[in-house]
Amino acid sequence: MDNYLIINAPMGCKGHQVGRLLASCDNVLWYDHFKNGSQPWLPSYGLGKTFSRYHFNRRFEGAYGQGTDQYTVPPVLERAEAHNTDVHPEEQLLEWSKKVYPNNLLVVTHAKLTDSKKLFPNAKHLIVYPQNIDDVIERLKIVGADYRWSRNPQLTLQEAFTQDGQTFETSIKQFIQDIVTTYDLADSNDIVIHDAEELCDPVIFADCCDKFNLDINYDNYEKVLNFVCGDNAKPQYETYRLFDKDFNIVEPFLQECEKKGFKNNNSLKTMKWDWCMQEGGAWFGTVKEGELISISGIHPFKDGYRALFRGAQTQPRPVKGLNKYQFQSWPFYSHLALQVEWARWQGSDKIYITTNVSNDDSGRMNRVHKSFASLEKRGIVTHCGIEEIFYTQQSVWQLNIDKYFEVRKIHENESS
Repeated sequence: MDNYLIINAPMGCKGHQVGRLLASCDNVLWYDHFKNGSQPWLPSYGLGKTFSRYHFNRRFEGAYGQGTDQYTVPPVLERAEAHNTDVHPEEQLLEWSKKVYPNNLLVVTHAKLTDSKKLFPNAKHLIVYPQNIDDVIERLKIVGADYRWSRNPQLTLQEAFTQDGQTFETSIKQFIQDIVTTYDLADSNDIVIHDAEELCDPVIFADCCDKFNLDINYDNYEKVLNFVCGDNAKPQYETYRLFDKDFNIVEPFLQECEKKGFKNNNSLKTMKWDWCMQEGGAWFGTVKEGELISISGIHPFKDGYRALFRGAQTQPRPVKGLNKYQFQSWPFYSHLALQVEWARWQGSDKIYITTNVSNDDSGRMNRVHKSFASLEKRGIVTHCGIEEIFYTQQSVWQLNIDKYFEVRKIHENESS
């Protein structure tokens, strides 16, 4: 397994920024699942509040559902332990090694170096050895405090490490220190840096690539460089699932919808918040700097799920020029991708979207209906007919999931 590239870094030490920089090389595969960004210079999203936009998991395009599949490199060491799976899945790792050879596979781990080298004895090891753990903790508060700690998914990272009378700072510092101490065992075959910013120096980056036999693509390196250097980890926009606990941002959004005349979104009752949840559905929203600017739901419908239910936005998604695929819509671009994945977790690949056939007071529903007729011509949706839903005549469209993700990926690359 000498084509594994292992990044050993404690939580909060920018291990995923290092990974993105190395993924700019031609012979390092990028995990292009839509949540990671289809390229290493595109931000991750849909992961939850205060989570770094540099994060990525080990999933390639085509992966969905929970657990490991043919598009997912299995979790190892501390990640596998957190998910109650095999901590040392050597057989699966070897299969992946052969499948991608001669390309390299990235693995970011927060485990002790001794454990990492035991599992990957022949791999390339890059170690991020922090000089000031207190600085690491301060960064971790920003980019990972609200992350759901998988050892107990009901607890955030900060909650999990604030127990038994200890503060988060004291508890997590000891946890990180125990990991860092093992980094003293690095040998001459390893690369040791103190911060991801070191690889923003083209000379140092070239030296690292030379030692690990990585093929530098300078155009891609520049793109990732502009994205990660400076460590602007907190995303400007965040899209994630909403719950009752998020009423503090939902209520102001509904008030704004009332001002704009969005009658289906001017209260929890009109948007059927409780009904959607009780039917076994879910809500998703996009937040900009703490303010909810878009919302939509998904609920069981026919033999699958109805997505973009009560979709609305108070601000459009920034795009360059006109967009024929409706990607200026937060619900259609960001929510729909997450809702497809959520529906697949429930075991369904059937996604429907409805649009009002007749006009409404705001005038926007009729425009949406026409836009979906245009999307049908491009193969993204198929018209299934007109039905009365909630006492309103609506067109029912079925989403072509593969085509949707295909054009979404093209849009990302054209916009980057």
